Amino acid sequence: MRLAALAVIAVSSTAAAEPPPTVGNEVIEIHGHTNVTMPRPHRDQTLVPPYTDSAVLSDAWTRAWLMLEVDATGVVRRVKFLKRPGYGLDAIAVKWAFQQTFDPARDKDGNPAASLVVYPVEWPSHDWLVARLGTTQRMLTPIWGWYGTLALPPCKGSGPLQLESVDPVYRDCSVPNLAHADASETWITR
Repeated sequence: MRLAALAVIAVSSTAAAEPPPTVGNEVIEIHGHTNVTMPRPHRDQTLVPPYTDSAVLSDAWTRAWLMLEVDATGVVRRVKFLKRPGYGLDAIAVKWAFQQTFDPARDKDGNPAASLVVYPVEWPSHDWLVARLGTTQRMLTPIWGWYGTLALPPCKGSGPLQLESVDPVYRDCSVPNLAHADASETWITR
């Protein structure tokens, strides 16, 4: 596959990754990497996708990681899971990804070009959002790991929860490991 760029779109300070040139058994050739403009998403990255009943009842903080194939017009043509979110949220993650549009990547000559985008879709803890922001529709823009004056919950695996907290929950701070991406995951087309 010949692409202009492989971009990582980060929606929080915990969502950065440095992609290697392979994804599972697929080899990705990146051309003009030093002189390209990366694709930019149009959708407000603070919007939160809909929850399933299972996600609300579990009150888990979860994140899907997807590989998006974005064409030269900025339209998502195919998606592939790098990490599934669980809680019955797979279909919502795919729908959310296909609704995304981008300013396309540009090659060294400034021409629109196809690209691959590593894209997270995140569902904060439902109860945490309601208790802290009064809504489940939008997150605040992160500032150095903080959301305005709100401290984020600790990441999974970072130590014991403060059980006396108003709503004890672990945050999903996962990043995709592209070197070990599941080759059995198939591309999903529109």
